[in-house]
Amino acid sequence: MRTALAVAALPRAARPLAPSLRRAWAAVARSAPPSHLLTTAILALLWSGVFLWRFA
Repeated sequence: MRTALAVAALPRAARPLAPSLRRAWAAVARSAPPSHLLTTAILALLWSGVFLWRFA
């Protein structure tokens, strides 16, 4: 019960994703080809490196 109260007290943007939304994103991840997911992961790592190099 304490966790339900804690989640209810959070602003809407900070709440965890709804289970249906998580299921929808999981379906998208399952339907995407592995090469696409790998490319996205590599690009995310590269851009995070650029961000850290430039702003850290």
